[in-house]
Amino acid sequence: MSWSKSLLLAASALVAAGSAAAEPLDYTLLRAALARVLVDGDFIVTYTPPLGLGEPVSYSAIGSTELSGSNSGLAVADVGLPDQFANGANGLLLGAFDAQTSFDQPATLLTNVFDDLTPLLPELPIPLSGAAVIVDIADFQVSLLAPLQSDFISLGEPNHWHWAGAAPLHVAGQLNLLIAIPGQDPIQFASGSFGLSSSDGALAGSFTGDATSTSLVVGVEDATVNPETSELLQDYVIDLSPLGGVVTLGLNRMRLAVNGSYTGVNRQHGLPEPAPPPPAVGCGIGPELAALVPLLAWLRRRRPR
Repeated sequence: MSWSKSLLLAASALVAAGSAAAEPLDYTLLRAALARVLVDGDFIVTYTPPLGLGEPVSYSAIGSTELSGSNSGLAVADVGLPDQFANGANGLLLGAFDAQTSFDQPATLLTNVFDDLTPLLPELPIPLSGAAVIVDIADFQVSLLAPLQSDFISLGEPNHWHWAGAAPLHVAGQLNLLIAIPGQDPIQFASGSFGLSSSDGALAGSFTGDATSTSLVVGVEDATVNPETSELLQDYVIDLSPLGGVVTLGLNRMRLAVNGSYTGVNRQHGLPEPAPPPPAVGCGIGPELAALVPLLAWLRRRRPR
């Protein structure tokens, strides 16, 4: 076997060994990480007077609110650890990301939803003035649908790299809408589950570590879905009969925009010690040739005279 072929085989073996030394690592998401969901809703309110007392009166109402909560879940990433990190030269391959968020409490989506009808309504035992629409989200989940590859970018901070990319995301959950009338317990008037994909989810984050552990931050920016399910589009009807007519509340559109900063930690592998700087380049022969000098001198002494 020629020397050139031997070198090629040795190089191939080294590359294969380096590839095998890197492995995807699990990063457990911390509960303290911040996840926010912006909820927008377009409603239409209609008052239909009793027969013969006038035409229906309608108006639009737009509500917006934000829910935040704590997380659980897992991310799986390959950065070259444990033996091929090379100071971040391999970048990041985010192979999986699955985050579940438990929201702290419901939020007010729309206030005084019926107040514009007050002059038109008869005197009621339970006034509708001051009523609000409340939104609650349960079983909320954000998942990565395809791997994301990104280079690492260093801004000069030791052991700190940044990354960014786009990937499809799946957003799922249970959306509940309630009416809260002053003096009454909230009434759930619409509920529906959703599972929708956002094909252009923008993700950006960072990777940090020390000798014992590493941390991966996955930031999700404005992943938007529109959970317009048939359950949510049903009108909520308040019957004021026999003399008061009917009030209906309908939903035209619902939008969720996910923004979150999820932090995962791996305590299995820390960052390796940084490689020593390369030797300074001088005017003499290189270190490889310098190592051959004693051998050449010995061969010269052994040469027949």
